[in-house]
Amino acid sequence: MLQALTLAEYEAQVARLIGLRLQAVRYYELPGEPGWNAHLNFDSLDYGLDLQGEDGRCFGLIWGQTFAQYDVAVLSHALLQELSSATFTDVSLESRWADVTGQVITTVMVSWQSGFEPDGAPYPEAVTLQLTSGQRIHVAALEFRDETGWIGMADHLSVFFDDRAAAAAGRPVASATFAS
Repeated sequence: MLQALTLAEYEAQVARLIGLRLQAVRYYELPGEPGWNAHLNFDSLDYGLDLQGEDGRCFGLIWGQTFAQYDVAVLSHALLQELSSATFTDVSLESRWADVTGQVITTVMVSWQSGFEPDGAPYPEAVTLQLTSGQRIHVAALEFRDETGWIGMADHLSVFFDDRAAAAAGRPVASATFAS
């Protein structure tokens, strides 16, 4: 269940991704919505994704409200337990995940941004996964809209498979790093 966490609890949860050997990835979408793969440089998700490890562990990344409305939440279970009306697709052999399935997450970085609440408390806008190959995958609470461009703090996740695509979307540099 999505719940409020302290900064230390969130960072401990994120650090649990380190060492996960990716076996499968599932994307969660709204039924009948345009596909997650409509863009050339990134994948666009209505809800989020699961990272399934070869050891049986599963982590769900979803837009949430752990610290602010529409941040990146990291759960220690599949999103199927959270969502009742979503459809999901195994993208392990699709998109750009086919090239990284079987690799291990070696480093996780969190991009903390100043919030818009009166207290300006930070929230996690993006989580970056670095793999054994050195490739980085950025998962950000950003949405691209044709009429306005990139919108932050979105009820949406975008997945970028390289630093250049993430930078083009204005994804900020990570401000906290956890490594194996």
